[in-house]
Amino acid sequence: MISVDDFKQLLLEKDAKSIVRNHILYGKCSALNDQLYPELKNQIATRFDIHPNQVLVVGSAKTGFSIAPNKRFRTFSDISDIDVCIVSDKIFEFYWLETYKKYLREPYWPNGDRFIQYFFRGWIRPDMLPSPISKVWFEYFRELTTSSVFGPYKISAGLYKSWEHLEAYQIDCVAKCIEHEKENA
Repeated sequence: MISVDDFKQLLLEKDAKSIVRNHILYGKCSALNDQLYPELKNQIATRFDIHPNQVLVVGSAKTGFSIAPNKRFRTFSDISDIDVCIVSDKIFEFYWLETYKKYLREPYWPNGDRFIQYFFRGWIRPDMLPSPISKVWFEYFRELTTSSVFGPYKISAGLYKSWEHLEAYQIDCVAKCIEHEKENA
């Protein structure tokens, strides 16, 4: 794992893409040990009929600290979430089609405008899906959370159309960290 201080130093020395590839998309998971991380990936992959490599933990559960602007460098703790990314064109297309069918019947739903903002970035945030489309998704992750197999953490997941979309989103987040660090250096 990388410390916050070492990460901050990387922000001053490296480009966002290399930081994302070396410290966010690959490597160990800070919140889960070497047995639990593959188990989490396998359980989710089995549920969605995808390969475990299409499932990864990001955020503070991955690095040990957050890079989100409102929580930047806050350490992962017992009140933190485990944020999972599922990268699957097949699943993305399924939820896109279901959402489109619902939209044809009911073109407005709460968070519809926000859903579109993420959607155009190749990301489906299930909490922005119209109901009842999101119901099965949330039931599964609620069960995974309440099993407590992976600790006392809430487990949630976002859905990406491709690795390029996930990487672009993460690069944008790290680029904002770089900008912040350079302003404060």
